[in-house]
Amino acid sequence: MIPYLCGGTFLAQILRAMERTTTSTDHMNGQKESLPEREVFRRLLSIYRLGEFPADAGGSIKTYASQFKVCQNSLVSFTGFADNDSRMKFDRDVRSERSKALYMMSNFVSECIDIPKNGEQLVRCLLGMIKDDGTIKSTDEFYILPDGSPISKKDIDSTDKIYIEPFLLGVWHYVIMNRAEKNELGAETYQSWYPKRNDYRGTVGSDITMSINVTSAKIEEPTETETDGIFDSQEFTAHIEPQEPTINNYYDIKIKNNIHGNTIQNLTLS
Repeated sequence: MIPYLCGGTFLAQILRAMERTTTSTDHMNGQKESLPEREVFRRLLSIYRLGEFPADAGGSIKTYASQFKVCQNSLVSFTGFADNDSRMKFDRDVRSERSKALYMMSNFVSECIDIPKNGEQLVRCLLGMIKDDGTIKSTDEFYILPDGSPISKKDIDSTDKIYIEPFLLGVWHYVIMNRAEKNELGAETYQSWYPKRNDYRGTVGSDITMSINVTSAKIEEPTETETDGIFDSQEFTAHIEPQEPTINNYYDIKIKNNIHGNTIQNLTLS
């Protein structure tokens, strides 16, 4: 099946969207940090764990990152994706209105991805995978809305704006909750993208020709208040600040369905 959405193909598109800094001048000019592949993998695992994943875990994270990216191995033992307690905690957090994982993803995006330059490319490619992956049902839900609520594959085209932080978190969440042990199924997709090392030939998302409005959300850090290990969603309010310079409104992400419209009206996901 090409394309196939899994952890490896998700990671591969994240890496494509990251800046490649080469000199100190790049940093001075505001270019985003270029993290090594193993560190990007570690950061994504940290988001799943809701805490720092050790950089030297097993002493082989560089090798594991490469294996995961090319869909050679699911690595469920190393990643903890098969650990029921970790999965439940992550799932509960993503669905909440005060998500620590969302805050961590926001930090990752702000540090590593130039949204005006690469945000639309990244979102378009991931939307293309969701649209064209026939193993994803039209009723499958993605928690890509900033208030922690889901939207089905067939209804993603009803959004007039994509907030990149909850979008990336929602796709990562879908992969972990539905395809933790199926990473190897993405190998054919990865090989079609990279027939040669560092030679990307993928066309996923290229049939989505309309403009996709991709913006950033200002995510406030949630208060670390828990009751018996379960977040109390009533004690946290996060706000989204649209990044367009002419818009000064703030939207409380507790309000459901504040994302609507028809900017992607011609995109049919089924």
